[in-house]
Amino acid sequence: MVRGNSLISFMFFVIGVILHSVYLIYDYKNQEGAGWWMREFGLAKVEESENLNLTALLLAGSNVVYSLSAQQLDESTNLEWYNFGLSSEAMTDSNYWDYISDTLTSKQRQNVEVIVYSGIQLLSNGYIRQRNLEDSNAWGERPLGLTPNKPLYEAIKNPKITRVKRYYPLPLDKGDFDFKKMSCPQKYQEAFVREENWSEAKTWIESQIFTIQSLFTKAKIIFVIPSEFYGDSYDLDFDRRFFKKVKLFIKDQFGDQIKVLIQPPYANKNLTCDAKQHANENGRYWRTKNLSDFIRSN
Repeated sequence: MVRGNSLISFMFFVIGVILHSVYLIYDYKNQEGAGWWMREFGLAKVEESENLNLTALLLAGSNVVYSLSAQQLDESTNLEWYNFGLSSEAMTDSNYWDYISDTLTSKQRQNVEVIVYSGIQLLSNGYIRQRNLEDSNAWGERPLGLTPNKPLYEAIKNPKITRVKRYYPLPLDKGDFDFKKMSCPQKYQEAFVREENWSEAKTWIESQIFTIQSLFTKAKIIFVIPSEFYGDSYDLDFDRRFFKKVKLFIKDQFGDQIKVLIQPPYANKNLTCDAKQHANENGRYWRTKNLSDFIRSN
């Protein structure tokens, strides 16, 4: 009797393992979310840039997508720009730099004279560590593992798989954002935050600069801290102390090789789109002009 019960328990266990494995595979192949439009957006830039003679690049995440314009920089400098901003900066640093190195040939990279890198990692406490722990690909899709992305009870409750509405449209020429196909609700909650783990901040800064130098050996690098809107939460004195430390660290490590631009906060929420680091069309013009003025004076 005991042996019969053990056999039945074992059979239920095996069936459970099989069902769990089947669901893991189903969940992996039917991941919902932004992956499809993030991929389309990134691959559109790959296709367009194949035959371009580029001499200057805008690099990093969605703050670059929304808030900097390669076309505007073309008009205000003597360089040929392209906007390689990706949503969430491809989820991890390694994903992003793999995307850039795979997209641009060695010859294209050697022709680049100016790199503007504008990451938000220092503007959010814990974001550097979060990115280091992320295991998804550049499009936010996670690998097959022992834990599903969506619990089984959620899949049973809402079995229909629907494509989410595109978060933002395919890029214009030069990789710029198409504001004609995007609304800007400005309903986000503003907040002033900085990375609190200085050790992680220093490691991240060094790693990003070393990677850029290895990929673009002839380029002048401008390390940009992007504009955000903080409203009444902004602490100017703390901000000045924080970025004075950042500038001194970069100067100590790299001398005068790296130019650092701390872009001012947006003075008005009406210059932003759907997040504090995302400009709208007017904010993009303002922030890009601030950058072009810096480039011309340096």
